[in-house]
Amino acid sequence: MELWGMGNLYDWGSTGDTADYGYLYWVESSLRVDHPEWVPVDKYGVMRQGGPIEFAYPQARQAVKDVFVNHAVAAGYDGVFF
Repeated sequence: MELWGMGNLYDWGSTGDTADYGYLYWVESSLRVDHPEWVPVDKYGVMRQGGPIEFAYPQARQAVKDVFVNHAVAAGYDGVFF
């Protein structure tokens, strides 16, 4: 029997005061906290979007990949699906 993990590529949490769809976030990934430049912002640079990490940055793509690979290996999963 194979054991697969499931992950979400587009929701990495947000600050508690960020409301999306009427719900407040309760957690934010350390990737977003440690790298605020990876958080999508509006064209004025004022409003930060809750949830995603901006994959336009190669370092952000690598960091997300490393998170999933490290968790899958540590848990002994045969793979991960999104």
